[in-house]
Amino acid sequence: MKNRTLLHYAVLPPIILNVWAIILYLPYYMLVYTESDLVRNISAGDVTFVSYIGVLLVEWAFVISILRRLKRDAVPLRQMLAPEGSLLSFRPLPALATILGVNVLFALYFLGLTQLYGDTLSSAYAGIALWQRIAIIVLVPVSAAFCEELIWRAYIPDLMAARQAGFWRIIVLSSLSFALIHGIFFVDKLLVTFVFGGLLAFYVLKERNLVPAMAGHWLVNLWSFGLYLFW
Repeated sequence: MKNRTLLHYAVLPPIILNVWAIILYLPYYMLVYTESDLVRNISAGDVTFVSYIGVLLVEWAFVISILRRLKRDAVPLRQMLAPEGSLLSFRPLPALATILGVNVLFALYFLGLTQLYGDTLSSAYAGIALWQRIAIIVLVPVSAAFCEELIWRAYIPDLMAARQAGFWRIIVLSSLSFALIHGIFFVDKLLVTFVFGGLLAFYVLKERNLVPAMAGHWLVNLWSFGLYLFW
């Protein structure tokens, strides 16, 4: 039963989200290059917006499933967020180092992408409406920080620990699952999200508090989406 539950949360989200991306983007770009008249009223930004809505729905479906399991087992959410104390009972220096570390990591990655691809980075958002930009910048960072940290830095590691998995095995496998939800099509993105997930997993396993990980994740998403959407 524990094995099936672990597979359910570690394997299904990457499969669903990658299939969703293929279903959404492949037909659209095939039509763009072959029958552009059929999609002339649909911008790349519209497709990207629908993509994010799909990601939010999938991640919240899994989070709701986790919350129901926690309620069934009489485990308060607060215990998942801070197993050994209150939500704010974390040491400041490790928390700040982790938040700074993941933000520096993504800043360097973003800088490298800018040097390589320039303005083509924002092509996925071409034609996106202002209300869609605002919806993304408000909803996605908060949702990703809560849902993804709860699933990949708390619940999956707990399931693995219950199976006697070791410290580094938990970090590697949970970070691999986390990286795969961001797409299997770009090796550079897989690598940076794997390292990102590993840094946060290391912190959470050591410090036993999810709040700084959520804060760091939220901040990375906030400024990176802000640059993509409004730069």
